[in-house]
Amino acid sequence: TGRHPRPELQRAQALREVKVVLVDDERDARELGARCLEDAGAEVTTAASAAEGLDAVRREHAGGVGPGQE
Repeated sequence: TGRHPRPELQRAQALREVKVVLVDDERDARELGARCLEDAGAEVTTAASAAEGLDAVRREHAGGVGPGQE
């Protein structure tokens, strides 16, 4: 039928190899969001502000973000 025999395992890997920077000023929201994304297979870095988020992106990509993308 084309359906995955264990859909929960398929969902658990839906974001495999995806890196996410999750930015929220509320700690609880960051933790919940990170948990959901990690459960889907993503590698998550959290930040409490846009500046922290951009720093995380710059650390991940040695050249930083491109012009006009900040």
